[in-house]
Amino acid sequence: MTLNPFIQLGQGDSVELAFDSATHRARLAFGTNGFTGTLADKGSFILIRAPRGVEALGYAERLLKLKDPRICEMWSPAGAIFHGPGAWWFFGFSAV
Repeated sequence: MTLNPFIQLGQGDSVELAFDSATHRARLAFGTNGFTGTLADKGSFILIRAPRGVEALGYAERLLKLKDPRICEMWSPAGAIFHGPGAWWFFGFSAV
């Protein structure tokens, strides 16, 4: 198995609802076998704040590149960064 980085935008009235919606969409698109390499494999998230003045998507990409320890393992939660009203970027690593 290898770990695949993923980034997916989720939308909802709260980060929890956005995560539920985004994981549901990923499971519909990629299945539920547990090794899709996508957000479909994640059951939880950790909220991460982007530094002031740093764009959310770029920060998520940087954390993936650096293999941030909060999100770098197969069983780690997905990272969640606020993108704007009603939207969060979910990202991390998942096995394929």
